[in-house]
Amino acid sequence: MAACEMCGKISNLLTTDIEGSILRVCAECANYGQVRRASSEGMYRRGPVKQMPQEEFEVVGNFSTLLRHERTKRGLTQTDFARLLAEKDSVVAKWEVAAIKPDLDVARRVGKILGLTLVVKQNGVAVEKAELPVPKRGATEFTLGDFVKVRKRK
Repeated sequence: MAACEMCGKISNLLTTDIEGSILRVCAECANYGQVRRASSEGMYRRGPVKQMPQEEFEVVGNFSTLLRHERTKRGLTQTDFARLLAEKDSVVAKWEVAAIKPDLDVARRVGKILGLTLVVKQNGVAVEKAELPVPKRGATEFTLGDFVKVRKRK
């Protein structure tokens, strides 16, 4: 016994076509349409779903550092790189400051473009961080101090 989908009455249900919709209704409500077959309670129940064991993946922990290093090494701006990925440049900026991590599909696509492995199996093995060269400040790079004028107090 189950509840009728039209009136809510608890009774044996019939599968009925009512105005183009297939509903499980009681005998009284079945008069409003054409009965297809008697419905049983277990009709919609299924056995346990067997889940295939899936290996879980995750984005590497130093994604932002790797992304920034490879992007600058190739001479791409954040805007150019965002256009290449069909993403917003604000999203690329957030990736580079590690404010957000990309989805696995996007991380795979970024890794393919940059030639990096950015998605690894999540099997409890610690991911080693790649050693990146520390960029040296050159005459062509600006720091915040280059833009700020300091006024001396009198």
